[in-house]
Amino acid sequence: MKQVLGLCLSLLLCWSAIISANPPPPLPEFSAVYVLKKGPMEIGEMERRLSKQADGGYHFYTHSKPIGIAKWFTNDTLTEESFWRFDDQQMQPQKYVYHRRGNKNRYLEMNFDWERNYVSTKVNKDSPWKLEIVTGTLDKLIYQLALMRDLRLGKQDFVYQVADGGSIKEYKFRYIGKETIRTELGALDTMKFERDGSRVTTIWCAPSLDYIPVQLEQGDERGSIQLNLIRLEGIRNTQKRGLTIPPPPP
Repeated sequence: MKQVLGLCLSLLLCWSAIISANPPPPLPEFSAVYVLKKGPMEIGEMERRLSKQADGGYHFYTHSKPIGIAKWFTNDTLTEESFWRFDDQQMQPQKYVYHRRGNKNRYLEMNFDWERNYVSTKVNKDSPWKLEIVTGTLDKLIYQLALMRDLRLGKQDFVYQVADGGSIKEYKFRYIGKETIRTELGALDTMKFERDGSRVTTIWCAPSLDYIPVQLEQGDERGSIQLNLIRLEGIRNTQKRGLTIPPPPP
């Protein structure tokens, strides 16, 4: 019996060593362009880029601008950036920047101090304030990357602690089901998730594109806006050919 138990323990230790030596694959670097729609009108365009830095960290960048008829009413552009890294296979934000330029100018910067477990937030030229954080806290930009990664790992619990404004908020996604949607990249099978809040957020992630969000919608009683993926580089589409979906209603 002792020999059997010893053998089982040895096998478990070997298996643990294999897992440690083979960490989950990293998120793919990519560049994506989305169009922002309100009803049938295209009113904006968003570019997103995820890149790995020379120091081993990551940079997630988004830039939004008005297009079409929306340019008659505003020239505001919005840039968001997240500098983050993996720590013990956990996504750890280092710095988040929000910068709105145009008729309305606003600059927000959040710096994460993981040795002291706080984030320092500064808005425009105001004095910064500090907020306590716990292990696993994310910033407002990379929670979608965390969802992508958790789906790749086969997880089924999608709850994230996010430093949002002056507090830590819980972003909890529930799985709605599978849905095939039309995109500029063709018909894609997706997994649909929803998050409640002041505005309901719905995300469609495509398994054939490393679970990148291909459609995102936010709405309330006043209406909704939608982001649709129109171009993607860096991720190969593994969707099987021959998929068909019914034509849209007339």
